Amino acid sequence: MCFKENKMKKVLIIDNKEGWRSAFSGVIEDEGCRAIAVHNETEGVNVLKSCDDIALILFGCNKPIKDYESFIKLINAKYPSVPLVYLGDCSPERTMAEIVTDTVISYEKLSGFVEKYCR
Repeated sequence: MCFKENKMKKVLIIDNKEGWRSAFSGVIEDEGCRAIAVHNETEGVNVLKSCDDIALILFGCNKPIKDYESFIKLINAKYPSVPLVYLGDCSPERTMAEIVTDTVISYEKLSGFVEKYCR
């Protein structure tokens, strides 16, 4: 899962929707990085434990952000040097279903994050 033999920068994508994981992986790979896409926070933590060279975490929120508090605290405590980028407006009371109608994650914006943190 970690691709240790490959020296490309790695981006961890955590999202429960296969379509989003696939789309984000395509953007990451277009930018010359290795995408590691997983379904949930538990799988994401397992990847982080096995890979010491994750450059960026893209995290899809599909519940109110307060539901991810323990996950976010763990990432900040154990992996403080790895930026965590929320995919969407993860405000305390909104869910991704409510956000998707008024938030567009553009290719250019995502590419900008990858370029900033992975090059």
